[in-house]
Amino acid sequence: MVVKAKRTGRPRKTLKRQDKQLNFICLENQKSTTKQMKHIGEEAGVNVCDRTVRNRLKEMGFQYRKAKRKPALKTKQKRTRLQWAKERQSWTVVSAVFNYTFYSQSFGQI
Repeated sequence: MVVKAKRTGRPRKTLKRQDKQLNFICLENQKSTTKQMKHIGEEAGVNVCDRTVRNRLKEMGFQYRKAKRKPALKTKQKRTRLQWAKERQSWTVVSAVFNYTFYSQSFGQI
């Protein structure tokens, strides 16, 4: 029979149920910050600091990634885009029928 030994160190601030609530909050609001998740968690009954939220999310496998900003278009790029769009402004959509033949390894032509 395996018995868990008493662990040293500070006891966990959150229970497994509260960790699941944090996981659900994170999946529901993926673009929110840990401080915002903390406030949402407080409403759900999980009273922890934002550092604890970060630690729990890291344990669950979530990673922090800062979104990269796209560089703004330069004036020359804006002019060429506008020119390209004006040239194609009068185009119409023509429906075409494409015949594709799919082959499967086991059944031959489908």
